[in-house]
Amino acid sequence: MEYKINLEELEKYTSAFAEKTCNSFFASAAVITGNQILKFTPSEQVNFFIIQEIFDKWKEETSRLKSPYFDYEHPEVKEALKGFINKLSNFISIRPANFTPLVQKACYNAIWFNFLPDNFISKTFLNKNFVKKEELKEKAKYIKLHKALFAEFIAAIEREPTEEISSVELFRVLNKIYIGYAAEDPMTIVSQLSPVLNFDADKILIKPIKQELAKPVEQPAPIPVVNVVKEELPKPQPVTIELPKQQPVITDLPKQEQVYEKQETGSINNQYTKSQSTLNDLFRDKAPDPAAVAKGKIASIRAAITLNKKYLFVNALFKGSPENFDKAITEIDNAPNEQAARECAENYAKQLGWEKSKEEAKELLELLTRKFL
Repeated sequence: MEYKINLEELEKYTSAFAEKTCNSFFASAAVITGNQILKFTPSEQVNFFIIQEIFDKWKEETSRLKSPYFDYEHPEVKEALKGFINKLSNFISIRPANFTPLVQKACYNAIWFNFLPDNFISKTFLNKNFVKKEELKEKAKYIKLHKALFAEFIAAIEREPTEEISSVELFRVLNKIYIGYAAEDPMTIVSQLSPVLNFDADKILIKPIKQELAKPVEQPAPIPVVNVVKEELPKPQPVTIELPKQQPVITDLPKQEQVYEKQETGSINNQYTKSQSTLNDLFRDKAPDPAAVAKGKIASIRAAITLNKKYLFVNALFKGSPENFDKAITEIDNAPNEQAARECAENYAKQLGWEKSKEEAKELLELLTRKFL
């Protein structure tokens, strides 16, 4: 099952978890050390993500070491700094005010990684145009969940001829591996964290509902039927079965679809042409989709597209070209207003022949609408 996460509930849970665990530990201690961090929570993944965050911050600090008088890039200096970091790692000492935010972030990332490993790796490890092999290999020592997935990913990139690899290529490699990956028990982290603070899966996890199952064309929508009954008959009971030709669902479709439904004659070619029309008419439509409005505004179309969804968009809308996908999403995302974004999307619909029946095209239109609410 492809999980979705309620980010607001996840934020609440991880904040409460961090506060509870830290209050308990620091009730009898002024600072926490490295060895204590490794056993801080029942989740090994949370503990190692805390350690990773500490050393990532340390690397940021050391990367800013520059001087007009000293050569920090000299091999001997870099080797000495590496030894200094290794020595310093034995003397971790953190006070509660600085440690609590680390716990919250590590817990957040561990849950995210547990349920959406491909999305987590893509958004946190492949978030640059080019990534060095060594950087990814270094991440492996902090991975305690989905070890098989990450190990296979590292083995695959080791076969690449260059030291730096484009994030687009890394995404392809990861996606190919993830398709055949037999995921671990998704409730692993739930069983680890719940003894400390109950993990309410019904609040934090969202089970995705397929749109095509939610709106079957064969079934008339109940509200339009009631409206027709109220207008035409004082007693609604006999109407629903007596009038089989009245299908209120058709009124929700674009005009071209209505014409096609009513046609009883005409050539097969004409009917086929009408059914294969592109999404241009939908992109020109100024009325916002109520379903999109209900889901709320998003800051970025690209950020709202998950790794799996990106794979579907690339193959269904962009003829398998990640480069075309990146170019189109960047142009639409950076459009100054909704009209310009719709015109841009309409151009791609014409060039690539998107069909109205394509669910991926409808989802892209929904994201465009939510961006410019």
